[in-house]
Amino acid sequence: MALVFGCDEAGRGPVIGPLVMCGVVVEDKDLAKLVEMGVKDSKLLTPKKREALFEPIKALVKKYKLIIIEPAEIDEAVNSKTTNLNNLEAIKTAMILNELKPDKAIVDCPSNNIPAYTAFLKAMLQYPVDLTLEHNAEKHVQVAAASILAKVTRDRIIENLNKEYGEFGSLQFNEEILIEHKGVISLERIGPLVENGPWDIKVFSLNRNTLKIKKYPVTGFIEHPKTDIQEVSLEKGKIIRASKNHPVFCLNSDLSVSPKKISDIYIGDRIAVCGSLESFGNLKYLDLIELLQESSSKKSPLYVGINDKSFFEKKEAEIRAAAIKNGYGRIAFHNWMKAEHIPLHVFIQLHSSSKNFCVRSRERRVNLKSLFPIDSEFMWFLGIYLAEGWLADYNVYIASQNTQTIKRIKRFAEKNNIRWFYNENKKDVALSSILLVKIVEKLIRGRNAYTKEIPQFIFSTKKEMIESFLNGLYSGDGYVNASGLPEIELRSKRVIEQLQWLLLMLGNFATNSKRYTRPAFITRVLSKNPNSLCPYNLPLVVGPYLKKIRVNYKISARELGRKCGVPRETIGKLERGEVESIQRDTLEKILKFLPDKKLTKLLSSNLCWLKVEDIHLLEEDKVYDLGVAFHNVENFIGGTTGIILHNSGYPADPKTKEFLLKNAKKHPEIFRKSWATYKNLAQQKLGAH
Repeated sequence: MALVFGCDEAGRGPVIGPLVMCGVVVEDKDLAKLVEMGVKDSKLLTPKKREALFEPIKALVKKYKLIIIEPAEIDEAVNSKTTNLNNLEAIKTAMILNELKPDKAIVDCPSNNIPAYTAFLKAMLQYPVDLTLEHNAEKHVQVAAASILAKVTRDRIIENLNKEYGEFGSLQFNEEILIEHKGVISLERIGPLVENGPWDIKVFSLNRNTLKIKKYPVTGFIEHPKTDIQEVSLEKGKIIRASKNHPVFCLNSDLSVSPKKISDIYIGDRIAVCGSLESFGNLKYLDLIELLQESSSKKSPLYVGINDKSFFEKKEAEIRAAAIKNGYGRIAFHNWMKAEHIPLHVFIQLHSSSKNFCVRSRERRVNLKSLFPIDSEFMWFLGIYLAEGWLADYNVYIASQNTQTIKRIKRFAEKNNIRWFYNENKKDVALSSILLVKIVEKLIRGRNAYTKEIPQFIFSTKKEMIESFLNGLYSGDGYVNASGLPEIELRSKRVIEQLQWLLLMLGNFATNSKRYTRPAFITRVLSKNPNSLCPYNLPLVVGPYLKKIRVNYKISARELGRKCGVPRETIGKLERGEVESIQRDTLEKILKFLPDKKLTKLLSSNLCWLKVEDIHLLEEDKVYDLGVAFHNVENFIGGTTGIILHNSGYPADPKTKEFLLKNAKKHPEIFRKSWATYKNLAQQKLGAH
């Protein structure tokens, strides 16, 4: 029986507490038992589930080893001229391997350069081992088990530290934020992001000096202990779940925008929410080989078509070795060469680029470019499928009675040489292609209306592509409501929330609501007409400020009303705060005669001010935070959808300043002093005192 090994770490990103590494050794026959227990990628598990798996994993594995790397040792590695954090992890991994001595080992690699990291690690091993290093290795159950042990161990350490320094404010594990990583925009849960990276990311943040939202680099990540979670519900269906100390933004009487802790806000208060977010990527292709690498197997293969005999000649030895490793014989190699293709799951082991190849299924009828172009027809097709489609083993089905929709589906199918037929009785179109089924399943994920998701890559495409996708989606499930505004009803809450982020990127603010007569969710694009009751109207705090301006200009309400065409009674009500909200066109008329920079900036911002409708307590959970440390920018947007959240645990947070002043000298061992967050806070703030 072979002893297989998995190694992973927890706590690489946060500024407080240790880094914990773990290796586990499992017998081959017990791997299936780990799967049955529910062991999987820890990013997909809640803290409670990880805690529940901790003891069963320890009982099942043959051996395990935990190493706790304290902040001082991390600082030494980061500040060294001869080593770094990756090297430190390799040294600790070698220590674990040399002690446990497994036959085969899979290690989650923290370095972008896997060959160099592998060579560095092997040089420190004291015995021969079949070693594999991968990125995102938690897909292997033994690595996932090691990660769970490491994460739970770190969680417990942080929880003990919490007794020393108290609670910080942060977001719940599953709260989502929009990030950009290497030019790719995606919607990510904050818990897995802080725990596992990537950490070289940008987020969308509000510049309080300009009141404009732009992208800024994240400068720090924090994982905090468990605490009570508050759910704050705003009008228009917007929700944020965070600890009571996490600040949101409010408008002050002098029209400055400043953070206010959730524990200090009340029902009826208005807080800042992103009203538009015009930012687009330039993604032009989908790499089908990368997308489908887990969708091909010996039992159900996809193929990479290679119309180049020299490719087989140059890589003959490598292809033969990969064939043997995957259970294929000599005949299979010759068959591949004759058919000019290689099973996709074998091809990805050859470390070859995806250029100038095609992807096909066994029947060879449908051949799609491995770098598949993202065009308006493909995006429209994904949208109509998301609204009206479902999958079978060999067919993609889309329900429709609309002649134009059927013609457009036919055009997409014929362009890609996909067989199609229309069932007049069932009123659905079937596209017959195993390859298309696997592509759609991988992109949309779910096979039915309740489990589907909007593909993440869409967030990184051009504006025209997003519009084509939404055109397809609304063609299926959209309609115009009684107010003449576009509305859509879907069964998937996840899709509704993703859809609102896409609409924000197009500059459209949308509501979020639940259909109580049936299991469905609705989003409605709100009018930008300044005369309608919409979230673009301004909070009542503007009224008293307006009165101060009028008095400074030494003009009466009657005279102002006569000049700008606004009734004196309306101006009086605005100044006394006796109306629901101040409409922008009214304020624009007034500003022509009472110029004011703060009011003009507020009018030109892309902020909405939504009323708090409910605040209630949820169960205790771990909380997470990001840091964006720039002048006038200490925030990011998240929640459901686009709520502007102040950094908690960073320079502008009063609770953090208080914590550092109190504990930096008392408990210096819990801080990673090499991190910019600590340097900015502890060294500058404490030095000033």
